[in-house]
Amino acid sequence: MSTPVHPNPAALDAEIRDRIAANVAASVARREQRRQQRAQLAQRRATGLRRRHAQKINRKGQP
Repeated sequence: MSTPVHPNPAALDAEIRDRIAANVAASVARREQRRQQRAQLAQRRATGLRRRHAQKINRKGQP
């Protein structure tokens, strides 16, 4: 009967640290991407509101 193979605890700790670091990096990247998307959406919305307001003012100024 063979004896069970136990992984090296130091190697296992390093693998866990690497996995956690990768998860944190992915989370930070997703958060930054969402921030950029919100900023882009806010900019497009503001541009659209300014355009609509200008059209409204132009309509009021015409006879």
